Formats: sequence, C-alpha cells, structure tokens
Amino acid sequence: MKTLRPFLLIGIILFAFSCQKEATVKKTDTNVDGKEYFQSQILNKMDPDMRTLYIQNQENKGLLKAAILYNGQICPNTPEIDFAVKKSVYQMDLMDYWSFYGEEGTTVAIDVTRVSCGMDPIAWVFEGTATTSEDVDALPLVAYGDDEVLRPEICDGTCLAYRDPSFSFVLPSTGYYTLRIADFGSCGDDPLSYQITLTGSVCDSDGDGCNDDDDAHPNSIMDETVVIDGCDSGVDNVFVTSCSTMSDLVADCAASANNHGQFVSCVASLTNNWKSNGLISGADKGNIQSCAAGSNIP
Repeated sequence: MKTLRPFLLIGIILFAFSCQKEATVKKTDTNVDGKEYFQSQILNKMDPDMRTLYIQNQENKGLLKAAILYNGQICPNTPEIDFAVKKSVYQMDLMDYWSFYGEEGTTVAIDVTRVSCGMDPIAWVFEGTATTSEDVDALPLVAYGDDEVLRPEICDGTCLAYRDPSFSFVLPSTGYYTLRIADFGSCGDDPLSYQITLTGSVCDSDGDGCNDDDDAHPNSIMDETVVIDGCDSGVDNVFVTSCSTMSDLVADCAASANNHGQFVSCVASLTNNWKSNGLISGADKGNIQSCAAGSNIP
C-alpha cells in the first residue's frame, strides 16, 4: 500500500494541474470571445435596475428586431458629428450606426469624443453591414471602446468621471465595417452629441469598390437609367469601367463642353464607343443621343 502512495500523490498533482490548465484555457477563451467579455464589462457598470432591463432586452432580441439606417460612411480624418438617443445602450435599434471601408491588415484608430458633457459614449466595431439591429449584433465583433480617455476640458464640473472611447485594431478582411455608437448612462439632458474621428481606413463614398483617392468619380451617378437634363433614355446606366457609370461620363461631357454642340458631339463619341464594345444597341445609342440633342446643356 505504501508503494502506491507516491503514484497516488503524483496522480493527484497531475489531476490538479490538468484542472488548473483547463480553467485557464476556459478563461482565455472567454476573453477571446469579445462579445461575451464586452457584455460582462457593460453589466458590471450597470446599477441593478438597469442591469435587469438590459438582460431582458438581450433575451428578447426578436422583439427588438427593427430596420436600421446607417447615419453615413465615415471617411478617414474627416470628423463626423451627430446626436445620440439618451441611454440607447439598452435597446439596439435606438443606437447609431455608421459604416466605413478598409483593407485587410490595416490598423484603424477610432476616437469618439463627447461634444455634450452629459453623454457617456460607448462603441462597437463589427465586420460587415446589416439591415436590422439584431443582424448587426450577430456580425463578428472586431473591436470595442469604452472609457479609454478622460476629457475634463469638456465638462464644467459635472460628469467628470465619464471617459470616452479611443481604441485601435487591425482589420481582419477587406470590405465594409459597422461602427455602432450608444449612450451608456448619460448624466445630462438631451441633446447628446458626439464626434467620431477615424484614421487608417479608406473611403469608397459611392460603394463601387473603388477607393475615393483612386476613383475618377468618387460619387458616381447611380441612377438606373441614363437621364440627361430630365430626359430618360431608358438605357441601363451600367459601369463602363470599374469606377465610372455611363451617366458619370455624360456628366463629364457636360462639364467640359463650351457650347451645346460640343456636348452633343462628346456624347455621340461616347455612344459610338459603347456600341462598338457591345455595351449598348443601336437603338440605345439613338435614345441617348436624342436626349443629349434635346437638352439645354451647357
């Protein structure tokens, strides 16, 4: 029996080490799961009543599922200012949603600054975009920010404990991302305003897959058909190149023409090329040229 004791002791030690290792792995996995970790951070900040409300809302996401509209696309180094709903963190469809475009491996920094003293901003970044509040919450969480920077200069002696999000992260893929902004626990009155400053991303304002700095038409005319001075040609307004639609090029003709004849001649040259390249038919060519001829451009 005595000879077994060393083996039993070794077995107990190995078992304890195994349990400790397993617990460490579980803890690490929990930290890696950004959504679970971030939610625990939010719950720790809440008072009991608000914690109960937040949990109820999270458990009833189906009831909160609502269509959302993005406030806009954030371009690098171009601050965006907007207003938040008071304590919107408790209901996903009341939060603010922004999009931005970035390339895989790029380091992006986001700074959210309170403009209104009473706002307590909190921020999430999700990979991809969505059309409902619930679907946004289902996207992969890339990063989040809360209480990184104290800004005593904003307030006049109130809400001094509040801090603002300021964080950076590496983009896991090339494409669009969602930035969600909410007010966690405002101590002031409405309106609650904030400013977002983003660096490190690129901008694709018209969503055509061409970054603005490489796009001859960063705000492409995306009408369904080619319309010239109110005349609808009925011809599909397709992309002639990856960054420019037919209407973009017609608009270029209008901008460069010194007189109406030059404009009509320019459009005729375009339509001849488009027909030669199989983009339009002979009838389409005639319809576009007819609209150009009957226009008052320039």
